[in-house]
Amino acid sequence: MHITDGDNVKIQNSRGVYTDYWGNAIVPTLTNYRRNTITVNTQGRDDIDIQDASLDVVPTKGAVLKADFTARSGKRALLTLKHGQSVVPFGALLSMDGTTSIVGDDGEVYVTGLKGTQRIEVQWGNTAQTKCTGSVSVPENMGTGILSATVNCQ
Repeated sequence: MHITDGDNVKIQNSRGVYTDYWGNAIVPTLTNYRRNTITVNTQGRDDIDIQDASLDVVPTKGAVLKADFTARSGKRALLTLKHGQSVVPFGALLSMDGTTSIVGDDGEVYVTGLKGTQRIEVQWGNTAQTKCTGSVSVPENMGTGILSATVNCQ
């Protein structure tokens, strides 16, 4: 199995199995001709998120399978998005580095994979007045945990 940017991630259903420096691991406990679920556990890592942490595979006898997990490495943040004097409306779409998130109540949105300063685009309609852009910066000295920040969209 392989996790992009996922070194030292625990494989939940195999005792003592972790990914190596390149994000690869061998899961030796799969059963032939049966559905097997491979689950990864990122609780020990504050800088990586995997959207789909479980994957089902059905190996044949003697087969070698490749199971790929997509991870986002970087910091996590709970952002409050403002446009002018008000918050961005509920249901707006935030786009950042090829990922999309939906804005919740009070203009709040949870994002992962933040590194340095990143540009965000927010849209809640089809006109120029219902779109805005902004940026969010991760402090260099930020430790573990979730960054809480307000982003003013223009």
